Amino acid sequence: MCEGKVPAPAGQGVPEQDAYTDIKNYAGTSNVYAVTYPSPMTYDPGSPASLPDCTGLTNGTRQWLTGKVPELASTIISAAGQAGIHYIDVSTLFSGHDACASVPYAQGLPGSVAATVICAAAGASCFDNWFHPNQAGYAAVEKAVASKISF
Repeated sequence: MCEGKVPAPAGQGVPEQDAYTDIKNYAGTSNVYAVTYPSPMTYDPGSPASLPDCTGLTNGTRQWLTGKVPELASTIISAAGQAGIHYIDVSTLFSGHDACASVPYAQGLPGSVAATVICAAAGASCFDNWFHPNQAGYAAVEKAVASKISF
């Protein structure tokens, strides 16, 4: 963990690139890694747009949201490259383990069966963790990141 005052952002380029550049400069090394975000949900292209799943979100909403994951990954990857740091793409890591899967890696919305079980077991507030990784999801991300880091 870094100690001391973090310098103010450089103010050039896109915010992510500036942040990554500042972190690299503050760390004093280019051995810095940006990690993309895994998709916490899926949609069924063969189902009607209005059909909800266990999260309560409609298939059309889930299609729109899952389409944003590659855009976010692309932004992170591009900014990392421009800042001269490494990236680790985990955007597809939760495939088969979305919030409605039998073994989910992400929290569903409160009231869904998956969210109720996960939040009750963890003693956590579901409202703070909608669609964020659960314990199994964080373990999967940790494993993926650890397998890519080199010193």
